[in-house]
Amino acid sequence: LFAQWMHFAYPRECPYPHIAGATKQMNMFEWTHHRGNMSATREEMAGVAGHPARKGAPLLGGRWIHEEELLAPDSPVELLAFQSVAAAAALAGVMLGLIRRG
Repeated sequence: LFAQWMHFAYPRECPYPHIAGATKQMNMFEWTHHRGNMSATREEMAGVAGHPARKGAPLLGGRWIHEEELLAPDSPVELLAFQSVAAAAALAGVMLGLIRRG
């Protein structure tokens, strides 16, 4: 939910957080092949910008999804590997600090 809030707080900097596997990235050539022309005429842009429901409308009623994805390892083996790497990095930091100090 935090990622969704970040999108609504900073919509230009933070893309909408889709659930993993729900979308497929496309380059502009694939998009044009599947969807057609990517450009809009000035009349189309003015029509969208001048739509009455858009003027003064609050930024509420977004697509909130109450499903959260956790970035935790799926298996205990992956968790153990992550913990050992984190412990090694912490130990290296402590050793480097002691070497610099003494």
